[in-house]
Amino acid sequence: MSTALRLGELYLSQGLHDAAAEAYRRALGELPPQARGNAWWGLGSALARMGARGEAAEAFGRGLAETPRSIALAVEYLDVLRAEKPDAAALAAALEAHSALPESPTLAYALSNALLRTGDAGRAVALRGAALGMGGALAGRRFRIVPFRRSALYLAAADDAAVRAALWDIAARCGAPVRAEGFVPPLGRRESPRALLAEIADGLFLGGETWVADAAGRIHIDLHFDIPQQHMPFYFHVDGADDDVRVLVPEPCATLDGPAIALGGSANYYHWMADFLPRLIAVLKEPQLAGMPILINAARAPFQDWWLHALGVDAARLVAVPYPGAVRCRRLIVPVLPFWERIAMTAPWRAAPGSGRRRLFITRTGGHRRLHGEAELTALLAARGFSAVDPAALPPQEQAALFAEAACIAGPHGAGLVNALFAPPDAPLVEILNPGWRQPFFHNLAAATGRPYASVDGEPCIEEDRLPLFWDIAAPPAAREALCRLLDGACRPAGGGA
Repeated sequence: MSTALRLGELYLSQGLHDAAAEAYRRALGELPPQARGNAWWGLGSALARMGARGEAAEAFGRGLAETPRSIALAVEYLDVLRAEKPDAAALAAALEAHSALPESPTLAYALSNALLRTGDAGRAVALRGAALGMGGALAGRRFRIVPFRRSALYLAAADDAAVRAALWDIAARCGAPVRAEGFVPPLGRRESPRALLAEIADGLFLGGETWVADAAGRIHIDLHFDIPQQHMPFYFHVDGADDDVRVLVPEPCATLDGPAIALGGSANYYHWMADFLPRLIAVLKEPQLAGMPILINAARAPFQDWWLHALGVDAARLVAVPYPGAVRCRRLIVPVLPFWERIAMTAPWRAAPGSGRRRLFITRTGGHRRLHGEAELTALLAARGFSAVDPAALPPQEQAALFAEAACIAGPHGAGLVNALFAPPDAPLVEILNPGWRQPFFHNLAAATGRPYASVDGEPCIEEDRLPLFWDIAAPPAAREALCRLLDGACRPAGGGA
């Protein structure tokens, strides 16, 4: 890294914007074009904070021309460009003219949003499909733009004509051990604070992102657990920050005259285990829902089908909803459980306190959020009695059996840690965090299962063409030492000693 770039970062962090801009300009002169993305980002950020939005847009735009897949540059460019060109048609024209558009899904998605504002659904759908990697799968599909107001089922009034929401005491009736203390709301997520069984008259279910809409023109956020493409939801126009949203509504793939259950689903292992599977368990325990069709994601992962079979779900009940896709129901039944009650529903699969004998170090061998320096850390922890395991390489029943034997669990942030659901509640969970993307998912899981929890910061491996939630992390010597200190203090001796 150039000295000028480091100085620019220092000046920017101290609010010395003029000095930061000058340092970043020097860095641009020192670095080769393929390495100047952060310098362009810093220069644009300094100029934007000085109020020079036009110059900032030019800096971000020039940076994008050199590094067209940089998400950070694209997001910042869009922020200043929207301020300069609030008119949707002008914004669309500027985006179409940018040389990075063919290689930047972020710009293509933003152009789709601008076209949605102008009412051009055909081009918006085509661009969205390309940006989300759907290829030609949407050819021939019909969509319309529908304005909705965002709401939440737990805010429905008692006399609401479109929604009837009743308190749902399923966890209490099942004797599930509910622990609500210590919950930290995840970033950008609003969930119901209480369990509800809601009924929406003439309801619309959107598959994939799992939203439901009512006949009063409201779209309800209670089921929004996961966006399949993470930062680019298919249906929604996301340029605005208010609660009025334009939604691309596909022609329904099914219309059901009777009641149906809005379960949804996810091929993401964490979200299936923590968000959807517990609601399915609750649905199956509710007598008044017996035999009703269950709306579920169409592209199911093998672990989803394993659990459906293990729970004895009749395949004839399942209505597979594609992404994007919609089902219209005369009576849409929506089961809502807050996080702590969802985790309580998995208690029957949890091992008994004191039964753990194995120390587990959870590895990640593929995909994103890999742990750099994993081999060194594995060797270091092996001397402390830890076995390195990759849950993704195991079928669901073996994952459950392995974690049921855990006396202590450690590993980087990732879906495999959700298997702590099966571990004895006295087995500590120690997480290696990415400080560039702090989410309390496993802190919350530990709180809801009553287990000790601790975390140590890794070092983010900045990747310009990925969002921070996808960055790999490194475990430098300081992080490895901190992790070992935590584990030495948290874990029982191997073999299950006191």
